Amino acid sequence: MATHTKDEIGREPTKELFSGLIADVKELAVGHLGRMSGEIRDELKNLRAYMLKVAIAVGVVVVAAVLIGHTLGLALTALGLPAWVGYGLAALLLAGTGVVILKRLPGDKKDMDLLPEESMHKLGDDLRSVSHAVRH
Repeated sequence: MATHTKDEIGREPTKELFSGLIADVKELAVGHLGRMSGEIRDELKNLRAYMLKVAIAVGVVVVAAVLIGHTLGLALTALGLPAWVGYGLAALLLAGTGVVILKRLPGDKKDMDLLPEESMHKLGDDLRSVSHAVRH
């Protein structure tokens, strides 16, 4: 950023002082926007990785649930129950287990909001610093 002494400011025309001020503000804004863009890009990358893991886990759990349900249905049928009762009980048992698991999952989705909190905080710090410098 360009800084001027009082003597330099007194000798420069107002137009050049304002153009320098505008250039400094533009430089500050571009720097913060670049930082925000990078932070959003990182958060998108984390979100994509999380979604990929969730998709893989869902696929594996679906296959496992089908196999476990079939096994339970056959086991209950082997115990003398009609096949439809055995499979119905297995489905109810697995559905209840799924509901319990979903309710116990943590709701922490920190860093998946796509808001560049750190960059916004630094922008606020810079604005407070500039405001303080202007007042004094």
